Amino acid sequence: MAPDILAKSNGTTLDEHTDHVLQCIEALKKTSKDFFPQEWWRALSYAALLHDVGKVDPDFQKKLESTGSITSEQIPHSLLSLFFIKPEFITFHNDDEVLRGIILSAVAFHHWRENFPDLLLGSRSTDISSRAGDIIKNRAEWRRLADKLHYCLKEVAEKYGLDGKAVGLNELYVEYLYYNNLGTAGLLLPPYTMKFLPSRIKGISGEKESYEKIRVFIAGSLMRADHFASYVEDSHNKVALQDIEIPDYLDFCLLKNAMEEKFGVESFWQGKFFERKKGLQGENLILIAPTGVGKTEFAYLWGAGKKNFITLPMRAAVNGIWSRSREFFKKIKEDMDDKVALLHGDASLEMYSLTLGSGVKNEGKSLEKDVDYEGELRRAVELARHMSKPYIVCTADQIAPAVLRYPGYERIFASLMNSCLIIDEVQSYDPRAAAIITHLIQQTIFFGGKVLLMTATLPAFIKEQVKKRTGISIEQIVNLLDEPEFKDLADSTRHRIRLSMHDGSYDPFIPEMIAAAKKGKKVLVVLNTVKAAMDVFKKIKNMGDRESSFDTVLLHSRFTQERRKELENQVYHYMPNHKERETAGCIVVSTQIVEASLDLDADILFTEAAPADSLIQRMGRVYRRYARSTGDNAPSDANVVIMVQRAKKGSKKGLASGIGTIRSSRSSAVYDFDLTMLTLVILLALGSGEIEEITTKNIINLIKIEEWEKCFSASKSRECNQRLIQLLNQLISKYGLEFTVSEKEKMQWVDVCYQLLTDLYNGRKKTGKHFSDHLCSYLDSYYETLNILDQGYCSERKTDAQNIFRKVRNATIIPKNMKGDFYKEVADWVRDCCGNLSYIEFANRILYKYTVDCPWREVAKKEDSFRVNVNEIVSLIGDSSIQTNVQNKLRRWLAGIYVVNILYDDEKGLMYDE
Repeated sequence: MAPDILAKSNGTTLDEHTDHVLQCIEALKKTSKDFFPQEWWRALSYAALLHDVGKVDPDFQKKLESTGSITSEQIPHSLLSLFFIKPEFITFHNDDEVLRGIILSAVAFHHWRENFPDLLLGSRSTDISSRAGDIIKNRAEWRRLADKLHYCLKEVAEKYGLDGKAVGLNELYVEYLYYNNLGTAGLLLPPYTMKFLPSRIKGISGEKESYEKIRVFIAGSLMRADHFASYVEDSHNKVALQDIEIPDYLDFCLLKNAMEEKFGVESFWQGKFFERKKGLQGENLILIAPTGVGKTEFAYLWGAGKKNFITLPMRAAVNGIWSRSREFFKKIKEDMDDKVALLHGDASLEMYSLTLGSGVKNEGKSLEKDVDYEGELRRAVELARHMSKPYIVCTADQIAPAVLRYPGYERIFASLMNSCLIIDEVQSYDPRAAAIITHLIQQTIFFGGKVLLMTATLPAFIKEQVKKRTGISIEQIVNLLDEPEFKDLADSTRHRIRLSMHDGSYDPFIPEMIAAAKKGKKVLVVLNTVKAAMDVFKKIKNMGDRESSFDTVLLHSRFTQERRKELENQVYHYMPNHKERETAGCIVVSTQIVEASLDLDADILFTEAAPADSLIQRMGRVYRRYARSTGDNAPSDANVVIMVQRAKKGSKKGLASGIGTIRSSRSSAVYDFDLTMLTLVILLALGSGEIEEITTKNIINLIKIEEWEKCFSASKSRECNQRLIQLLNQLISKYGLEFTVSEKEKMQWVDVCYQLLTDLYNGRKKTGKHFSDHLCSYLDSYYETLNILDQGYCSERKTDAQNIFRKVRNATIIPKNMKGDFYKEVADWVRDCCGNLSYIEFANRILYKYTVDCPWREVAKKEDSFRVNVNEIVSLIGDSSIQTNVQNKLRRWLAGIYVVNILYDDEKGLMYDE
């Protein structure tokens, strides 16, 4: 009997793996409820049957048998598979050459390699012709291999109703590719890299929409099934193949009944909304609603009965929604908390911390040492990565970069095709990321998914583009304050604002912060940059009494991941949003990471100047207990203090830290100067009584008045910006009394800010000389990014796409003052494990304790920075037998981590000058 054809280094044979992939596809089909045409499923099944036939290659088999792994292939097996596919036997009810072409492309590119462009069109394009020549030269041997391959997959094909004759040596292709280049042969349409963009445009013109939907469904679903089957095989079948999609979706009635119990009332606004507008449940929808009114519960009802992807901008917010969802769902159905997946870079740490924090023990052992728990954690992480669970809570960077078309992006859209995508707080993204989110909404709807965009504020330019690109109607854009239940809330107030100038030292505000904390107030201080936050924290600590009656904590992004988690928990403890909380005062100094979806409730906020949408998010963390209360709930003294920095002669800075030209790719600015200036002018105009209502007409009329007009200039010079700040200072000195703003006025504040920018950009209104000619430059990067995406931009790698979305230029570092402890702890851990290493345990026990994100520019300044020295760590282990086994794993796990000479402190974080 001929030996089996191997598919995997773990001994899985080709027929076994192919059957597993097809079982996964059957599971996907079962849960789709006839959403996709049957012909699509048949095409997908053929792609699965044929996807690995190139592994019959003797060179591939020899490498698997001799080394147990494939580190490199002369010709990738996915491309070699083309020689063993006979398309004429791929049959459909309606003979469809387009489907056959999509199948061939899905097979060829289901494992994209960076050398594919060279193999198809570049310096290695003759390699495939050479292999075709080798097959022709040894035709009898390759025919024998093809017969063996056909016999191997014959029963699998019959099991799924496929024609096994589709597997065989395609001598016509072999002959053709011996004389022709695969990249120009017309057999395939490469889906990735800008190099192939002209071919894609040419190849799918005229039938682009239909073709692209089918292609993404087949390519993406094949990747999902192939990857999941491999995961199951590697887990030694500890996970079931049908778990590729866990269809445990909560229906509307179950969720509604659970909310009645949670809220203690039979009638609540989320339920009444969908009773009144049943047609909007599960349909594309935009919800604009104030913070703290229950948007998350609204999202649960909207997405009832379907798979939900819930995306938020920041990890801390994602962790909070994940925990809340688990807690809520567990009360609805047993084990339903396990059906909520967490997906972001530190997901395993959050799950690890949650379980250990629960104090659960297993037979007297801590879970951190328990092998079964380790396996369960790994399973939870993998099921999240494979998007298997019915509810997936994630950072947007796990989903949105798919619009940048990196290799394998189809897997995301294939999952979204019959799912509900919930996007929360879109205003938290910079213009470029907002453009990517806009395109994500467009593409998700195009592919058949449903989208709920819910946000406290929605910039006009985003609303305009979403409407234009998706066809969303006016009825599908809901401003909650216009709904019957919220008429009274629209006029309610909970914030009294004071605009105050300072010279950049923050000194005038420190005694006020301390005095408030001493009186038992929960004081939240939000700065735009880490450096500013550290400066204010230091001043508070220096000025406060040594035996203060309140706690002070600093939270920003430059702590180790473990320490940041501890600090986030402290912040939740100090100012939770519930009645049963400690009465002791505290001061939390932070950056904008506290803005979105953190369920905090402070008594008073001190914040730097920022654009209107960011200020509203920060204000949403203050007096949150009154978020659903009508009437005047604002205190008699200001509970929102906006600190505006005076102009300094010759200084680059103004208004606040982190203010600059956001459009510049080299800028480290957090917020745009012009947008922030417009924000403050509109707010001051309202508070001073110069305007009775915030409308575009009122603001345009206002800035015809000379003293207000001077706040906007056509010049971009630093000196001009300083003059503008001086003029703003004069206005604040003249009009800067304390004033309240209603919930409706907050919405108008944001709407008008961005509507003015949008109108100016589009040239719809003659704003003329009254506005700076460059005021609309804030929108340039938004529209430019949209245009690039519209042209079919492709990112070369997934990590590149994620970095473009995040606008991240960070390095993972270990501060030099922690290096010795890190090396020793790694060596001790390896020794204790006797060489049996788990990356999840390594990351959770060690990496998250020592690694910090640091801007590349700071790393580049330190000439003595170096990569982690694995040899030095291994030398500390002391056991030569272990040393040999662990070196490769440690090199792989520590690749790209630098040791940098920047001081780190557990209280202040990574200390460098921005």
